[in-house]
Amino acid sequence: MSVHTARSPPGPSHQILHHVPGPQTEFLSISITFATLENSGLLFYNGRFNEKHDFIALEIQEGQVVLKYSTGESSTQVSPFLPGGVSDGNWHTVHIHYYNKPKRSMSGEAQGPSDEKIAVVSIDDCDTALSLRFGTQLGNYSCAAQGKQTSSKKSLDLTGPLFLGGVPNVPDNFPFGTREFIGCMKELHIDNKPLDLAGYIANNGTIPGCSAKQPFCKSNPCQNGGTCRVSWETFSCDCPLGYGGKDCSH
Repeated sequence: MSVHTARSPPGPSHQILHHVPGPQTEFLSISITFATLENSGLLFYNGRFNEKHDFIALEIQEGQVVLKYSTGESSTQVSPFLPGGVSDGNWHTVHIHYYNKPKRSMSGEAQGPSDEKIAVVSIDDCDTALSLRFGTQLGNYSCAAQGKQTSSKKSLDLTGPLFLGGVPNVPDNFPFGTREFIGCMKELHIDNKPLDLAGYIANNGTIPGCSAKQPFCKSNPCQNGGTCRVSWETFSCDCPLGYGGKDCSH
């Protein structure tokens, strides 16, 4: 099952997958698609439950995506910006690329990993290179952001399990703002490989499917040439000029 709700009211819920990608990671890519109406939530957490070990966490804060990561010595936050935010009930995809910046010789040849750990986060169909280089000059084209962390460790050591949609009870001073997620998730990829969300090692209350994102457009509800879009528990119509109303009939 490729789609799971990550929390089903009234109680908190989450999924636990095998630890991925494993210890001593110098390169890591993660992408996940989600839909929610909540302004805050924890999409995933990978790492141990103390402040002394490496971790990576993806959150929603005030309607925007925030990545936090640590190699054990300090914590870095990466915050791209999407106008209108991601808490609109529509599907959004977050892409994360983490790597050790290579150490280079005087001639420019790579000589193994340096002390710099880079994380790039982008949202939806963002032109990442364009956003990082010219985003502020293009009128707040900030759909991608980059963070840098310097530490003596050469890799990101993720030996704990991957928690999706929340975590169990942890200390109040833990490095994320919320411990749960209300909404739907699908299409989790790690290092470009799809992970089966039904292949969890533990499940606490999540259910397959996404009842709020049913195929409401299948019956073609939009009239007069309107374009149907699935939103949260309903549909909306983009109406052509001269027409209006929920189904473009006016």
